[in-house]
Amino acid sequence: MAGEAQQRQQAESKIISKALTDPQFKEALKTDPKGTLEKELKVKLPANLKVNVVEEAPDSVYLVLPNSGGGQELSEAELTRSTQMSDCWLTCTSCSEWTSFEPGETSGCG
Repeated sequence: MAGEAQQRQQAESKIISKALTDPQFKEALKTDPKGTLEKELKVKLPANLKVNVVEEAPDSVYLVLPNSGGGQELSEAELTRSTQMSDCWLTCTSCSEWTSFEPGETSGCG
């Protein structure tokens, strides 16, 4: 299960990075998220899988809760992994650049 989580995290990072640097890809992702993911990742996603893409605005933040596994309790490792916030990104309001930070850090930007 840990391998699947790592693969998903790597795929999400790849998709987000490309969407931040390629406006056409970003628009395709917002218009046809499932088809765009299948094409980019070269996979066929399950027919019953729903894919939603939401873009944060400067005045909003979305918190996505992980699937709890149908009522099963999460292990301590799963809880830790779910609550860690690494690779966090914010847009600096003074310079409008994307800034990466770790929990407890400030961006160091003007």
